[in-house]
Amino acid sequence: MRFWKPVLTLYGEIGFANSGVDLSLCFGFGAQRKGGMQAIWNGQVLAESNETKVVEGNQYFPAASLDRRFFTDSATTTVCPWKGTASYYNVEVDGKVNKDAAWVYVTPKTAAGNIAGYVAFWKGVEVKG
Repeated sequence: MRFWKPVLTLYGEIGFANSGVDLSLCFGFGAQRKGGMQAIWNGQVLAESNETKVVEGNQYFPAASLDRRFFTDSATTTVCPWKGTASYYNVEVDGKVNKDAAWVYVTPKTAAGNIAGYVAFWKGVEVKG
């Protein structure tokens, strides 16, 4: 059995020592992105920010950058062992609903404290910038 020890990399990302694999893109905390990022679905800009954060390859948008007209709360939650409990939003544009297309860690575990209240997307939402 092989044990992998989590370590903090030079760039503030979490990797695994002696694994032979750089998993920092999966588990890492990237620096705050300063380029303009957009989240788009069904032809509408759902969120736009110059201050996103990258974790596990996902762009996390500040809550203030969301166009709240397109979001409704979902009852769905999931648990990540190191980030904590994620809550989800449904996205609705022009009568079409994309269930659980966005998620947020409102009160994450300490290791993910830098993304508290930030929102990420999936399920066909295009994130570009």
